[in-house]
Amino acid sequence: MKLLKILFYLLFGKTPTLLQYFLTLAMALLGGGVLYFYSNNDIGLAISAFDICGGIVTNSCKSTRKYWASLPFFVVPLFLIIHVLEIPYLWQETEGQWFFWLLIVAMMAKLSVFILGQEEYRRSV
Repeated sequence: MKLLKILFYLLFGKTPTLLQYFLTLAMALLGGGVLYFYSNNDIGLAISAFDICGGIVTNSCKSTRKYWASLPFFVVPLFLIIHVLEIPYLWQETEGQWFFWLLIVAMMAKLSVFILGQEEYRRSV
């Protein structure tokens, strides 16, 4: 149960709103569903798109940014490295098709919002 609580905090922070849940899930399902359709039913790509698209919303929410800023600093580069390591997988699975580039732009948006949120909250803490 404690692991689920930690995972929940990593995804949404400690004080998420109902709108944050809804928009994160909607964006994740939209991104995952579109990529699943265009990738000939590749579940791995759909999961990656789910993560990337949902992450854009959740990383831009105050609750998530504030929670991540309270974690030890070494966790931030770890988060970034994990997501950058996803790029070769995406390239291989998409064979460089147009939706690879769409995912890369979405991932850069997700990571940019994450970095800006960290900088904003770590400076104020």
